[in-house]
Amino acid sequence: MTRLLICKDSEQNVIIVQQRLNETDNITYSIIDNPPAIEEVEGKIGKYSLDENGNIVVVYEDVPKTDIELLREENTQIKESNAMLNQAITELSLVVSTLMA
Repeated sequence: MTRLLICKDSEQNVIIVQQRLNETDNITYSIIDNPPAIEEVEGKIGKYSLDENGNIVVVYEDVPKTDIELLREENTQIKESNAMLNQAITELSLVVSTLMA
């Protein structure tokens, strides 16, 4: 059976959320009264999940890094690699000059 779930603002007569529900033997839908609270945790995003017994629980995941943060990390890694390469070149130059002498 196909059903439609909507959340509407009756005052403004608009649909806020809409979702087609395709119920099967394995997929069912429920409305949970008084779900556990999602707390504000710095650097984390709270979301609902199911525990091993099928109960609603809150889990917290790290906030995804922005593109800028990822680029900064990559830039730092490149700088560290360059520093290591420069050190290796310096050491090789010393070895070569010792062998040439």
